[in-house]
Amino acid sequence: MLGWLSSSPPAAVSSNLRQQAWSGVILAVILALTGSTPPASGQAVQGGSISGTVTDQATGAPLQSICVFAHQVDPGVSTDASGTFTVGELPSGMYKVGFFDECDGSINYMSEWHNDKPDFDSADPISVAEGETVSGVDAALNQPGSISGTVIDELTGAPLEGMCVFARDPA
Repeated sequence: MLGWLSSSPPAAVSSNLRQQAWSGVILAVILALTGSTPPASGQAVQGGSISGTVTDQATGAPLQSICVFAHQVDPGVSTDASGTFTVGELPSGMYKVGFFDECDGSINYMSEWHNDKPDFDSADPISVAEGETVSGVDAALNQPGSISGTVIDELTGAPLEGMCVFARDPA
């Protein structure tokens, strides 16, 4: 049916029409993979949402400008001055939520995934139904630790300048 999309299109097919056709193909693939159906013509899309608060693990203080992503939703949102966020207009489905201190360009806190998980694979999924708000998806972020010391010459005990030091996970 749309075999010409993978090769040179007929001269009569405009660039705009090709883009519309590709958009339709991409939407059909997404809907097939997610098991979703598009809303009926003229029907408003009523999505669900995920909300919560992000705080400092040590102090409990709210954290502003933390990026919050519900996996497969682009873009994410940023926490406000009270540390709260809402990711809205989500289609029904399962989402993994990540918290990243990168929204304002600085990284003062370690990233994590919902329910205190270190990575996407171990994150607990959150089920969202149409029109539902899932609240209490909170995170308490830790500040990263550090290692310090002095590199010395083994024979003289004199400190050495310009040495590169690496810390690696023993695993």
